Amino acid sequence: GAAKGGADGYMEVLGQIGQDWALFGSPRLRLGGQLGAGLGGGGNLNTGNGWLLRAGPTLRWITPWGPSLRFDAGYTHAPSGAYGGTYGRLVLAMPLDRTPTLVGDDPGGTVRVQQLGASVMHLPRVKFKDGREEA
Repeated sequence: GAAKGGADGYMEVLGQIGQDWALFGSPRLRLGGQLGAGLGGGGNLNTGNGWLLRAGPTLRWITPWGPSLRFDAGYTHAPSGAYGGTYGRLVLAMPLDRTPTLVGDDPGGTVRVQQLGASVMHLPRVKFKDGREEA
């Protein structure tokens, strides 16, 4: 299937880095961007040797109870193939670790967070190896 580039499945595995900043003085609503790189293939898509690059903006809301709801949009490109296009993705992410704070402490400073999430992605137009384009 996807690992061998066949027509019966598509899969991608990308590592991503990103940064976001508070909007309107609210630490819970954040605007940022992210970059990603990894491998993808299958589904009869022309990803060439499989390398994918991805970049785009993000909008994140950190809920009062911990999880984050994030919307990502951007562009994915296969440098050695004909695959490329815009995407939109909705992500629900759970924090794996938080910065400890005591009651009354100033929560300012650098916060580093690791998250585990699930997402649904929409690719509006995809070009297949046979030249067809579908949404």
